[in-house]
Amino acid sequence: MDGPGDTTGGAVLSIGGLARATGIATETLRTWERRYGFPTPRRTASGHRRYTLETAARLRLVHQALQHGHRPSAVVTCPVPALEALLGLRPPPSAARDEETLGTAPETALSAPEAHVAAWLDHVRAFEADALERALGEAWGALGAEAFVLALAGPFLRTLGEAWARGELGVAHEHFASERLRDFVAERWRGLARQGRGPHVVLAALTGEQHTLVLHLAAALLARQGLRPLILGADTPALEVARAARDTSARAVVIASSAAARPEHTEAELGALRRALPVDVELVVGGHAPRVPEGVQRLPRLDGLSAWGAALARA
Repeated sequence: MDGPGDTTGGAVLSIGGLARATGIATETLRTWERRYGFPTPRRTASGHRRYTLETAARLRLVHQALQHGHRPSAVVTCPVPALEALLGLRPPPSAARDEETLGTAPETALSAPEAHVAAWLDHVRAFEADALERALGEAWGALGAEAFVLALAGPFLRTLGEAWARGELGVAHEHFASERLRDFVAERWRGLARQGRGPHVVLAALTGEQHTLVLHLAAALLARQGLRPLILGADTPALEVARAARDTSARAVVIASSAAARPEHTEAELGALRRALPVDVELVVGGHAPRVPEGVQRLPRLDGLSAWGAALARA
């Protein structure tokens, strides 16, 4: 501590002391200060950094989040409540309920979702990767998985597609946004799934289907229920999906289908998959699948999948 000239107002830790208290190297702390604006020190009269105990407590949560596999750019700027929700130390404020439709959330949990979506699109237009990831992290931490997916991610993707159709955004923008959102959501649902104790659920896109972002959004909703998603990805033959379900003793299989898929092809693939699966394994198809064989449940919207996953977790 400095002497009488110290005006740091309760900031008691030097940067070395902060490093020892949090397990984060001093050089890393300096890098975060430059890159993210946190931790922000107070300065003594002689120019030395001083930090509060509250800063140390928040950084310990950041350190835990890093150990769970989260990226610094996603968690360093998160406030304490968001970090605690991310780490499961407090229940996340689940703003959307099973009966709500995609894109709605109580005002107490989410203020002006359109403003969040507009801000995300601004970051996409400028290809601002770090700013977009910070915005996604703040929303996830404040809302939790379900409300993030239903009230923000869904409307964001629809708005993105509309902007592309109007020529306001290019293919590069759409790919940039999809890749960033997919990576962000994948990192977080996998963290949730590591804590899950429920049955496995296999998620895949069948032969010829290349759209997989929705699989990660679905996995986030299912992992939130304590289920353990296993994503096989795009262009997966029906028999391989069935094999993965058997090998993992999965309780259900979720298939994504986009508007680009031919209905007759999707129907035939789903029929082959249904015949290859054990009879007690549920088969669900989401998205654009106008015709489905007997024994296949159609859930075109993510909010319906959330309700279905909750029921599966309780079974």
